[in-house]
This record gives sequence, C-alpha cells and structure tokens, in this order.
Amino acid sequence: MESLHLHPQKPAEDCHDNSNNLWLKRAVIGGALVAGAVILSPYVLPLFGVGETALAEEAMIAMHGTGLGNGLAGAVNGIINNIPFVGSTLAQGGLITAATSATIGIGGMLLGNYIDKNDDGSKSIRWGKVISTVALATSALIALPSLLTSISVGVVYLAAAFSGVELASSAVATLSSTLGSVGTLSSSMTGLAGAAAALPHMLTCMAPAIPAVISLGMLSNDGSQYASYLMSSGQAPLPANTYSDGSITIRIEPQSAPTKGKPCHVRLTMTHNDTGKPITPEELKVVHTEKIHLFVVDQSLRDYQHIHPQPTSETGVYDFTFTPKTSYHYNAWADVVLTKDDVQHRIKNEMSGQIERGSDAFVVPSSQVVHDGVECSWNANPPLQKGMSSTVEVILKDTRGKPLTDLEPIMGAYIHLVGFTPDGKTMLHTHPLEEDPVTP
Repeated sequence: MESLHLHPQKPAEDCHDNSNNLWLKRAVIGGALVAGAVILSPYVLPLFGVGETALAEEAMIAMHGTGLGNGLAGAVNGIINNIPFVGSTLAQGGLITAATSATIGIGGMLLGNYIDKNDDGSKSIRWGKVISTVALATSALIALPSLLTSISVGVVYLAAAFSGVELASSAVATLSSTLGSVGTLSSSMTGLAGAAAALPHMLTCMAPAIPAVISLGMLSNDGSQYASYLMSSGQAPLPANTYSDGSITIRIEPQSAPTKGKPCHVRLTMTHNDTGKPITPEELKVVHTEKIHLFVVDQSLRDYQHIHPQPTSETGVYDFTFTPKTSYHYNAWADVVLTKDDVQHRIKNEMSGQIERGSDAFVVPSSQVVHDGVECSWNANPPLQKGMSSTVEVILKDTRGKPLTDLEPIMGAYIHLVGFTPDGKTMLHTHPLEEDPVTP
C-alpha cells in the first residue's frame, strides 16, 4: 500500500470566454423553474389555500376545446398530426405520446452517447452528436403541444386564483392566440372536481414533457455542447497558444494538427519573462530522472501520454514527436524546475486537433479498476475538494487478491498518479509519500 499527497492546483485560466454559456445556462434553468412552477400551480396551490380546487377543472375546460387546438400548441400539433401512420395518434396526447417521446428521446440519447463515447475522431461527421441532437429535437417537438397546454392551464388558474374570473377570461383569450393549447380533453376529466381531474390531466398533458426534460438533461452537463461542431472544420490548425506563469513562458508549436495514427512533431520553446532570454538545458533541474515532463491528453481523456522533450541545437528550443490516438483537441502541461530557485513551473498549452470539439470527456467515478492483471483501489481522506489537501491510499493487488510487493521504479518513483478534470482546466501529478527508490 502506498500513500500519496494531493493538493489540487488553481485551475488554469481558460482562453475562451464562457460567460455567455453561463448566462445561457442560467436563463434556461430559470425559465424551466418558472414554467414548472406555473404548470404545478393548479395542483399544489390549493393545498396551501391559494385558490380553490374547483378552479383547476375550470382552467382545464377553458383551455381545452375541440380539434387539434389553437395558438402555437395547435400549430405544432397540426404538424405532428401530418406525420404518416402515427401522427393522428400522437396528436391526441396522453400516455401513448409520452411513451413515444420517451422511446425517441431517452433511447436516442443513450444510443448517441454510446456512439460518441466510442468515437475516436477519425470520422468527419460526429454521428453520436447527430443522433443525440435529432432525438432531443424530436422528443421536444412531440412534447411541446402538451407542455404549452400545461403552461396555459397554469396561467389561467393563477389569473383566476389571484385576480378573479374577469382576468382569467382575458388570459384565456390571449393564450388561445399565443401559447395556445391542444384541443383534446379526456372524457374522464369532465364533470370531475378539480382535485379529481388533476391526475388524468397530468397524465394527458404533462407526461409527454417528462421524457423530453430527461433527454435534455442527458445531452450534456455543459451548456456549451449545444454549439459543438457536428463536422470537422477542415481548416489548418490554429496558431499555438503561449502560456506563462508570470516567471517563464512556454510555447508549444505542433508542425501539424494532431491526427489519429499520424506522428506529430512538436517544437517547444522556453524563455525568461524578465529578460526574454531562452532557458537552456543547464538551467533545468533533473526531477524524477528527467528535466522536462510533458503531460499530454486529448479532450475526451481517452489518450494520455507522458513525454520528455529533448533539447535541440537551437538554444532554448526542445522538441518531441508523439502519435495521437484521436484527432481531437489536445492539452499539454509542461512541468519544469529551475535550478536557480528550485521553483516548480507547470504551464498548460493547447494543440488544436484536426477535429475541433468541446470538452465532453465521459467520466464515470470509480475507486477501483482492474487492468492488465493488476487491481488498483484508492480512497482519499478527506474527499477531494478544490484548494484542499488530501491524503490518498493506493492499494495494488494481483488477480488472486495478493498485495503487489515487487514494484520496480520508473522515472524515480514506484507510483506516478496523474489526474485531469473533464473541463480540461486542471491536472494533478503526485508521488508516494514514502522515500523514492535509491537505485534505478
């Protein structure tokens, strides 16, 4: 058993402005919460003495008529009704519509995520994203008439509960020509008191929206995925980014965009910020048997490579060649220590891949894994937190459950633990607290 010490570093500054995505996500979440509150108001508020249960039935009847409906809900329902074979059934709403929405939405998202998870970037079209997007759009279209109807019923109920019948009548007239509602009303609902009519109304109008909401949640935990490219940009790689920690600058310049299976030659330069002079190999301290450690990982977190750039005949210039396993965007952290002050510098660079895409690493939390006949389990005390130190115990066993005791050192340590966050902003690199091996 080995113990390691982790101290999560401050995330590197993102070179992209995500403020628009943040506000978009907040707007979507806020809108969803407001819509949900309005939809549930006829069923929840009477329990707290706001309005009467009879108003629920009146609101339902007021917003349900005959035919395919009116307003935006009716227009969308008319489109659905024209779908060959199944359109007329889907346009009626209810459990059949909900089941269809669930099958297309949730099933399509699962299939799309599975394909995207196994996509190595070799294809120009990202079929996983295509399938996910089409499934979500179709599920949302099927659910939209029912969702709009539920919102309209909620608005009418709120108008009647807080301002009386006159305002409720105005709301009905306005909503009929705007949001609208579907024109079908289950016969089981008519003649029932508001509370009794609530369940059938929820089944007919609200159920189809649930799968669409679930599918939306499955799309991504990052709102920026809506803007992800579905096809390869087909353009030359963007200029290399220059990153600095305030003391030194490291610049990484790939000769070509990382492409799956093709060797990529990369040039790395290091300079002092105060003088602008190049950093020579003599100024670098040997740490764990090497002067430069480069941690390279693609944005899907499927391809990780540990590389040691070597000096060239040009002062301050180092190079390396690696063969990418995907064609996606790559992040590279250069880790060096200067002999003059013994200060560690860890600076992130980026390499634009042949296929541009957002950070959509598929991560499943796990504290145990078996690979190549070795079982590795670990636990952190305390659990990993931003800015907090943790001690991690790592236990290695063979397939028979016996502890491994014959480890040999590699790069001056028995264990190297490297971790990356899915957003591509932060990495960790640590070694056992026990003393390093004294012999190779």
